[in-house]
Amino acid sequence: MRRAIGEIGLGLFVLGLLFWSGNALAATAALWNGTSGNYSDSTKWDIGAVPCGAYDVTFPAGTYTVTMNVASCTVDTVNIGDNVTFRVPVGDHYTVSVNADVYGIVSDTGGTFQAPVANFPSNRARVYSSGAGMATIGAPTYSTAGLTSGGTIVSASGSGSTVDLSSVTSLDAGFNDNDGYNVRTQTVSAAAGGIVNLSGVTTITPPARVEDVLNVDVTGGGLVNLSSLATVIGTGGYTTLRAHAGSVLSLPSLESAADLLMYADGGGR
Repeated sequence: MRRAIGEIGLGLFVLGLLFWSGNALAATAALWNGTSGNYSDSTKWDIGAVPCGAYDVTFPAGTYTVTMNVASCTVDTVNIGDNVTFRVPVGDHYTVSVNADVYGIVSDTGGTFQAPVANFPSNRARVYSSGAGMATIGAPTYSTAGLTSGGTIVSASGSGSTVDLSSVTSLDAGFNDNDGYNVRTQTVSAAAGGIVNLSGVTTITPPARVEDVLNVDVTGGGLVNLSSLATVIGTGGYTTLRAHAGSVLSLPSLESAADLLMYADGGGR
């Protein structure tokens, strides 16, 4: 009987220890207050502290900018809400160790944004890099079908500036603006030595309407890596590839394409 009681007591102790350890390691939720400001401003956070460490960080949807002005910050998860701009300036580094859900805009202006496991759930996300910044987002697919206006969706500008979306296997710009008159263009751009890595993309889908365009544009030594692109689907709109002076666009794996236009000017190839 004593042995049985002892074993029960030991089992309860082990279960309690496991429960305590699990809770001790659980991430703490941290919610931004929905206005523009610096990440380091503790008054912007509902927890009254700057979340770096085991945190699940949320920036609610809205039109505002958060500047990540912390030299080095790692969190478990981040949710960047629709239309929110998350800016990482020179010398600052933000790492997401578990998962990033990007609904809004990542703007890397010289720092580093690293999210090896990620998603673009809203079909409205955009990613920009400049000033030798590096943005790495490990999402499996990338769609801008939720953006019914034109504009730049991905860009890398300046030597050393990189947007790494090499995990993405399909690029879908199949938006439908229900407007048969105005031409709207969504652009992927690499300029002045910037690099957009789309080396995992095998399929591109252009906009749904015939007057609209998905444009891939390289200039000034910029590079958009589409080395695995095999298929450009015809859905109504056009896909254009433009190589300007000092730049090269190469499609070594292309097998089939519909409504694809390719241009080279000023010595581009």
